[in-house]
Parts: sequence; C-alpha cells; structure tokens
Amino acid sequence: MLHSFSVYDLLQGDYVPSSDADLSRQCEEYDVILALSVTKWIHLTHGDAGLKRSFRRMFRQLRPGGKLVLEAQSWASYKRKKKLTVCLHTVHFAFIVF
Repeated sequence: MLHSFSVYDLLQGDYVPSSDADLSRQCEEYDVILALSVTKWIHLTHGDAGLKRSFRRMFRQLRPGGKLVLEAQSWASYKRKKKLTVCLHTVHFAFIVF
C-alpha cells in the first residue's frame, strides 16, 4: 500500500549552491528529502566540492529529526557515463521534499 502525501515540493534545476556563502541563507523547511539517482550527476557536473555542498544544503534544509532518503550510485555506473560530461550542463536535477 502506498502512502499518499498531500504536501510536497518538487525542486527542479541545479540544486547545488554556487558557493558556500549561499548555504547561509538556507533554512530548515522539510521533514524528508528524497534524492534518487542524482549523486552521480551532481558529482560529474560539480565535482567533489559540489557534492559536499549539496549534502550540506540537504542537512540545512531538514528540520530537526528530518530524514534524507538517498540512493547512492555505484562507481561502476560512472564508467558508462563519464563521456557524457559535455552534455551534463543541461541536465537538471529533481528532488522531492516533504
């Protein structure tokens, strides 16, 4: 049985803040962040620094006791996608947050 959520936001676009300074404006607003199949794309597009910044943003967006549901992607999947990096700047990420 699927649970129906009546309140959620679908965030689209580049989720990674452009700098650490942008994180200071982030506030607690969600109980759950669902991030499926996005870590590889963030990593390939923004590198290690961007991946770390996106995790810091998620942490700051979660209310106390909030949960991050994250699907980590295997290193093996990087090999298949590493040649796509020229196109990655047009890729948009989608997060569902409750």
